Amino acid sequence: MSVKQHNVANLLVVETLSQTTTTPKRAYGKRSAQEITQTTVTVKTSRNTTAYADAVRHFGWRVFACNDLELNLTEAVLAYRDEYIIERGFGRLRGRMLGITPLFLNSTTRIKGLIRLLSIALRVLCLVEFNVRKALQEEGTKLDGIYKGNPKRATAKPTTEMMLCAFRGLYLNVIEANNVNVCCVTTLSGVQERILTLLDFPLSIYRGIETQFAELTVKMGEP
Repeated sequence: MSVKQHNVANLLVVETLSQTTTTPKRAYGKRSAQEITQTTVTVKTSRNTTAYADAVRHFGWRVFACNDLELNLTEAVLAYRDEYIIERGFGRLRGRMLGITPLFLNSTTRIKGLIRLLSIALRVLCLVEFNVRKALQEEGTKLDGIYKGNPKRATAKPTTEMMLCAFRGLYLNVIEANNVNVCCVTTLSGVQERILTLLDFPLSIYRGIETQFAELTVKMGEP
């Protein structure tokens, strides 16, 4: 194992000590007298305390370049950590939510149309996530109830995918009684109402689905 390979050549002081011994062997039978030389090498290592302390002092440091001269070091680091990474959007396009790949289309027009449609969906995902995180930041709170199996776990940076999963299990039931369609929707849970509130959506949008669907079925049934 090479100290250069692991970049510790300057941190260790390596000393080698060689000791050579010669042992005479007398003649015996057909074997003539001879001398056997044996060399023993001892390696001793010690730490270069000055270089070690300097290396530890620089552990975890990174070089940041910023064109905003008004930011101090702490603000620049925080801005770097919270920066928008466009590659995450490409990952969403290839992920299960949008699933742009594999692409089983031969028509150029259809390919363009699908990509444009999924691009709009990607913008919606980003916009929902941005608005919820901004609202949580302004409130100084976190969102809980979106982690499966750990409802008490909270986060200030929920993803749109996690929030959409929280809306699973909602149903619109239509029951026909005396030639009249009666509509009812699943009651929203606390976390579902919380997400709609963070998005600044009135709860009447969801609760009005019953009335809107009932009116739609009546119009469709009219001659």
